[in-house]
Amino acid sequence: MSTPATCHPERAHEARGLCEPCYRKARYAAQRAPGERGRRGALAERLVRYVVPEPMSGCWLWIGALVGKGYGVLARGGKRGGYLYAHRVSYEIARGAIAPGLEIDHLCRTKTCVNPAHLEAVTSAENARRAVLARTA
Repeated sequence: MSTPATCHPERAHEARGLCEPCYRKARYAAQRAPGERGRRGALAERLVRYVVPEPMSGCWLWIGALVGKGYGVLARGGKRGGYLYAHRVSYEIARGAIAPGLEIDHLCRTKTCVNPAHLEAVTSAENARRAVLARTA
């Protein structure tokens, strides 16, 4: 038995929590325009390029690259290389810089969600406490 998709629970899960038609549509929409090759664009533009709103939960699902722990990432680019976490970029664009010593908690418990309304800056201890509560609930 396959896992149900978050977009259409009656359909089977294809990738990133979406059914096959929604996943294909999202990936097609995220592709660059023909003249954009080699240019990354502003960080906010790059962020929205890989986001699909999920109407049932209110999550904005990241359909771009993921790291091993399941969080979305954007390429940093330049000489430094590396990546930026998509949920942190989304939070900082919407609410400003994240205070030192704080991390971002997904209130919706969905690692691929980048909706700033679902993100909160909290201490590591609080984030861990909430994760335990979510697992036991």
